[in-house]
Amino acid sequence: MIGRKIESVIIVKINEIRAFIVLAKYLNYTKAADKLYITQPTLSKIIKRMEDNIGVKLFVRTKRSVELTEIGKSLLCSFQQIIEIYDNLINEVEKYTSCKTGELKIGMLYYAIEEYISRPVKIFRKKYPNIKLSLFSYQPNPLINDLLNDKIDIGLIFDINFEKSDQLIFHKICKEKLIIATSPNHWIALRNCISIAELQDENIVLIDDVQKIFQSKFFKSYNNSKHRKIILAEHIDTLKFTLQETNGLTVVASHIRNMNRNNFALIDIKDDDDNCYIDMAFAYKKNNSNPIIPLFLAHIDNEFKNVKSICVNN
Repeated sequence: MIGRKIESVIIVKINEIRAFIVLAKYLNYTKAADKLYITQPTLSKIIKRMEDNIGVKLFVRTKRSVELTEIGKSLLCSFQQIIEIYDNLINEVEKYTSCKTGELKIGMLYYAIEEYISRPVKIFRKKYPNIKLSLFSYQPNPLINDLLNDKIDIGLIFDINFEKSDQLIFHKICKEKLIIATSPNHWIALRNCISIAELQDENIVLIDDVQKIFQSKFFKSYNNSKHRKIILAEHIDTLKFTLQETNGLTVVASHIRNMNRNNFALIDIKDDDDNCYIDMAFAYKKNNSNPIIPLFLAHIDNEFKNVKSICVNN
């Protein structure tokens, strides 16, 4: 008989044991259920199922009181020891899983490191010291090429459709406010803020990489058909010269302010609709099976869980 009862105790579920311990502490179904974040009827069913599995009565319940039976008192200490052993085991497992090893190669836009990379990487390295994070700085197109050619695992990039973007998965972080960029000699250079309606009859400069996609969409969305000319700048580092030579303007993500170059005039946009923002994301190739990727993205989600949009200020 004793042997059968001990065997029955072994099959009792951990959540049932926890419920028993809490009820034994409060001897009140309502208070115990509140502490367990369950309903009183649910707690009653758990205790009844536990008693049926063990084959003994654990509590004596009347309209006014709840008391432990003698066997209930006897089992309480053993159940508490079981929970302690179980929790210690889980802690050991968590320590083991936190000691993951491997390497994650991260590509990043060099002028957006502060907003999206520095803090998350620092915390991730502290939490997972055995994982090697290798960081590489890029302009947009070379970053995308290295993602597609498996030279890096994941990269910070604009969440837009471009050639071969269907080979990538984009894990959106947040939106970033766009700003106007022009030369210091342009008539709007002394302005702190401007509306799109004021930008008629201006030369438009587009950066000849994936940024051209959202830049073109931005100006088309406001029906600015009176622009005198559209000029292409090779990339972000030649943009300053093109703006100066053409006296044109363009729209860029506000993190360009981190370039700290005095030959740009950067002006905030008064308008605040969706066209004034660009989605930022960490992208990775669909067939990349590096197990560190989901771990890193879960960490990123936690870091940015309260961030809906970013605007880098002067």
